[in-house]
Amino acid sequence: SPNDGYTIGYNDHSNSNDYLLYEGVTLSGADYEPLIMIATDSLVILASKKSGITNMAELIEKASEAPLNVGTAGTWSAQDFMRLQMQTAFNIQLEQLPFESGTMGVNAVAAGDCDIAFCFASEAIAQLDAGNVVPVAVSGTDRNTALPDIPTIIDDVKVEEVTESGIYDIMGRKISSNASDINRL
Repeated sequence: SPNDGYTIGYNDHSNSNDYLLYEGVTLSGADYEPLIMIATDSLVILASKKSGITNMAELIEKASEAPLNVGTAGTWSAQDFMRLQMQTAFNIQLEQLPFESGTMGVNAVAAGDCDIAFCFASEAIAQLDAGNVVPVAVSGTDRNTALPDIPTIIDDVKVEEVTESGIYDIMGRKISSNASDINRL
């Protein structure tokens, strides 16, 4: 639609990640102007005890030597986009093991059948409390309030590219940098 200042829509992380999936896509999250934050939920990176991974530096080192398998809540989920972003940001290989839910990926990590999993905090807490998995990091720019002792990815390895947080916004195509135009919407 035309850049008339009236085009807005509800967007989640997947709509701004098409550039990771398709060649020639020119739009990314940077092409949208967030208007209203509805919710945000960071992803937690967990490792199996068997993997020997305890932090992001070790995860990157191991995934640079050989691919790690990653439990996700299916293809094109927030977890899968996190996997794709990490591969790009760190030049590593992460092989997806898609599950029907993030909890199933976490359980595979706890059993030692999967190297790492990306999940939401609510999916991680039971296995973390039981001591069955190793917390590695959380995505986003801030620590997760439910898991305050787990560092962010950028706390650990000082990179800004991987900040996927499962953010849900009302977003409009960038029409102007003028604050009054944004306020008018």
